[in-house]
Amino acid sequence: MTGLDESVYTELDRLLTPVDALRLTRYPGEWPQRQPVHTCYVPADAVVPGLAAAWGSAALEALDEHGLPDLGLDPALVEDALPRVRAKLATEPVEDLRVDAEDGYRGTADHEDDDVLRAAAVVAADIAAGTAPPSIGIRGKSLEAPTRRRGVRSLDLFLGTLGADGTRRAVVTLPKVTDVDQVKAFLPVLGALEWRSATVPFRSPYSPHHARWRPRPGQSPWPQGPACGSRPRRSGRGRWCDALPADWVTRSSSSPTGARAGTRSPSP
Repeated sequence: MTGLDESVYTELDRLLTPVDALRLTRYPGEWPQRQPVHTCYVPADAVVPGLAAAWGSAALEALDEHGLPDLGLDPALVEDALPRVRAKLATEPVEDLRVDAEDGYRGTADHEDDDVLRAAAVVAADIAAGTAPPSIGIRGKSLEAPTRRRGVRSLDLFLGTLGADGTRRAVVTLPKVTDVDQVKAFLPVLGALEWRSATVPFRSPYSPHHARWRPRPGQSPWPQGPACGSRPRRSGRGRWCDALPADWVTRSSSSPTGARAGTRSPSP
């Protein structure tokens, strides 16, 4: 038997009904397209033709040579899963490839234009050949003053090259967001890039519904929570644009464990 008066529930509904309505306008629903279960970040200067397929072949060769370690799992489960793992490595070893012009990039500022353009051309050629991962994109630099113009320029070069080659969809990752105003300021940039390159929509595969904000040291938490910075806005052509920082910790029901993994290619 509960002791709360009905008026307590009524007041709770009164207070939160406007919040419910606002959340629905900011987050209209699940992203309808496929969401990758992992993202592989590859330095812009290290993107080569057939990269994803080469990684898959290398993984299969390692599996053939060394087999699986003792995972402590039911042998019947391993026997059932292993053929599917092999099939995945052979057909789609990478689900989301992100060209990295940020922390992973190993070149210098005077080489970045050439490296980004070359990476975009390689990705476009792989898309045309049917060998690219189902999701592709780029991580630029942060919007803080020292890297702001360089970061947007790399996005412009990459997306313009993809658009010229007929690619109509790419993911943009905005890293190291330290203030919600950076995300607000980024949205019109996305709209301008959309018009410039015809590559749309710029939407992160990471849904704010499955995300929580993890501030970096020295960052202040966003005053109204993450939704205020990631809510969809209309771009110049009327398409939804979401700009989400790279510092989201995400979970997704699309992977067996419910966790979304991120990987980075090793740098020498």
